[in-house]
Amino acid sequence: MNCDDFISAKLIGKLWHVTRPDLYDDILADGFIRPEPDIPAAVRYGGSRGISFVRLIGGFSIFDFPTGFDIAQYRRDCPISSLEALIPYDRDRCEAVWIEIDATACGGAILRGPAATERWKVEEAYRHRIMPYVEGAHVGDMPVSNIAGAYLYRCGDADWHRIG
Repeated sequence: MNCDDFISAKLIGKLWHVTRPDLYDDILADGFIRPEPDIPAAVRYGGSRGISFVRLIGGFSIFDFPTGFDIAQYRRDCPISSLEALIPYDRDRCEAVWIEIDATACGGAILRGPAATERWKVEEAYRHRIMPYVEGAHVGDMPVSNIAGAYLYRCGDADWHRIG
């Protein structure tokens, strides 16, 4: 499934955190998704290229594709945003675990994509990367009890598989 089809069929209308299968296992063992997990910089998305805006504000990234999201319009408005880098999986790893976030359970810890982008602009944090409008944040640690579901997707798979 290509990036656009994956967004349309799977991601729209919900909040998602994406990670590697081994890191998903670590999340379950720890009991939390954390902005600063105990992992080497090389394992983080972006490696040592600098701190993302979401991490700068004490959060971990969530994808936020609201109902009615227009992929074609997004590509016109944000031509340098590379959705394919992570959707449907990291190209270097050829697999991903998509964790659905229960936004209601998270309450005020959620900063939606448009609000995160607005804050990035207001703070003039342009040295810190963000995927405009579709990258939001969960600020602080999130207990695994706020996970609504988890799905494994690998290259070559016809569909994702529920794993949690």
